Amino acid sequence: MRQTGQAGKLTLPPSGILSFGRVLGYKTCTMICAVCRVFVFVAFLLLAALTFGFGLFTRHVGTIYPEQPLARTEAIVVLTGGPGRVETGLSLLAAGEGDSLFITGVHDKVTVPALIRMHEGKDGDGLSCCVTLGHEARNTRQNARETAAWVENHPVSALRIVTAAYHMPRALLEFRSALPHVQLLPHPVETSQPERNREEYHRLVLSEYAKTILTWLRIRVGSTS
Repeated sequence: MRQTGQAGKLTLPPSGILSFGRVLGYKTCTMICAVCRVFVFVAFLLLAALTFGFGLFTRHVGTIYPEQPLARTEAIVVLTGGPGRVETGLSLLAAGEGDSLFITGVHDKVTVPALIRMHEGKDGDGLSCCVTLGHEARNTRQNARETAAWVENHPVSALRIVTAAYHMPRALLEFRSALPHVQLLPHPVETSQPERNREEYHRLVLSEYAKTILTWLRIRVGSTS
């Protein structure tokens, strides 16, 4: 029953206040629970999608191979940072698979003759004239930009990209963004399994998968802005 207070105002009896509080608390709790359920469901879907994507990424990395027979390109680009990359680039140049070789991300103090001497078995006298070093890049995005700057002075229609297989998807994203009108031919260097255990290799691929997603998002957002 309602009670009349001062100035004729209606007030709820104590039991009514308690009932109202219970109803309000129940509705609030129900709303919070519903939001939590939606959040958990979305998080589960996102985790499932990322897990599925990682499986596809791992499988894709294992199926990237140079085309056969190799198509000759005007230039070969090597992204430093892993074993076998420079050796592969020099071997391709020596075999006549390209007119020139650009190696991006080289230490400031390294010179062309010194680099060729480090990778014995290569004809230094015959290759030095066709090798150019880029000393500015410190990551994959800068590798692409440094190569694009080099291409401005050395116009080409096709480039052969030499890097590790697990690094190739992200490298191609960056290079396609920086050089949209140049044909890119992937030439992955196989990672030597004895040099890294299986667990370490999976951590490396997982890290590269995350970087590839972030790179794709950044390029997509940049292209729509």
